[in-house]
Amino acid sequence: MDKVNIFLNLHDGVGPTPFLCIPKKEIQRLSLSPHKWLKYVMFAICGAHGVLSATLHGQAVQDDTTFTEIGDLYYYTPYDMHPCFIDYQALNDRITSTTKARCAPDFREHVTMRDGSCIITGADPDRCDTAHIISKGKGDAYIQLIVQSRRDLYYSPEIDISISSIDDVRNGILVRKDLHCGLGRGKIAFLKTPNSVLSCDDIPREGNVARTSQDLSSRITMQHLVEDLSYAPVPDLDAHLTSAEELFPPAIILDYVYGAAAYQLWKSNQQVHEKLQTYFTDHYQLTLRRWSPGSEPDDDCDADYDPGPITPPGIGEDSDGMWLDPMDEMNLALMIHSGVSLKDWAVNSQQQQEEEEERERGASQAKVMEWIGRIEDIQAVAV
Repeated sequence: MDKVNIFLNLHDGVGPTPFLCIPKKEIQRLSLSPHKWLKYVMFAICGAHGVLSATLHGQAVQDDTTFTEIGDLYYYTPYDMHPCFIDYQALNDRITSTTKARCAPDFREHVTMRDGSCIITGADPDRCDTAHIISKGKGDAYIQLIVQSRRDLYYSPEIDISISSIDDVRNGILVRKDLHCGLGRGKIAFLKTPNSVLSCDDIPREGNVARTSQDLSSRITMQHLVEDLSYAPVPDLDAHLTSAEELFPPAIILDYVYGAAAYQLWKSNQQVHEKLQTYFTDHYQLTLRRWSPGSEPDDDCDADYDPGPITPPGIGEDSDGMWLDPMDEMNLALMIHSGVSLKDWAVNSQQQQEEEEERERGASQAKVMEWIGRIEDIQAVAV
């Protein structure tokens, strides 16, 4: 058998159902520890730790089990652990959140200042894009929801994973334009090791020494989930890290996008896909909004971009077609009852939003300036 079929138990009384179908050659190309990599992929998609079994309700497969003997695998998560699935349309710019994705003029400046050049090829900034890992078109509320929903899987007192803006420097990387296109289409993803499943040594190094300024104990590796068969392919290299690790994309974001790309590429069952659609509606619906001219998608390389039909505002929407959450609706009702006009309420809301954005920009700039200070200190000592 040249493929591995992975079954998922959703604890819905139906039993394990087909979920992914991945060619073995792709698994072996992307990982030196196939079983561990498969567990990681399922974790990234499901947002829940689990184990793989070679038989229905069987024992967990040991990581050193001969991979060529495996055909079907079953992924089991604890009954008391609620999965936090990826958005099955996470790579689709048409599905966005309630918050307008406004362009932050300092986003490119801060990301370029941090990275210096393409983090994979070393190309000059003028040949690169400042790519949002989670697309800018998704908006602030969307990335907030992802972090809030999955943070318990990553929580550590030493790590700050609170991200409130889609233009947070940690949601950006400087990459060559062709790599940006691959990222937007789910053909390329970035894998951070070590993580809860994989060690640094579980991922191939393409014959190159990991290019990190810290040490070999931490890697962010670009992987072609779809093998690059072009005339001059870019190998799956480690990112060239030149600043403090806390300023780089955290695993919670990289894993989410890796899982979304893997699911898009290898999903195998329409029944499970429909369940993920239902989960998407239940879990992400409050963060959805239609695309509007006030929020331009970031990844114009996406092949499936479509602004969709323009619909008039309806119940629960404001004059811009934006969905109001229940708290906004309650506040609006109270203000109207108190004699405040809709115009005054809109002006007040806009002012509060701008003040919050200004605070976020200040915090981001402070982090960048702190990093610059560290670099200058190091250079002074070297001299």
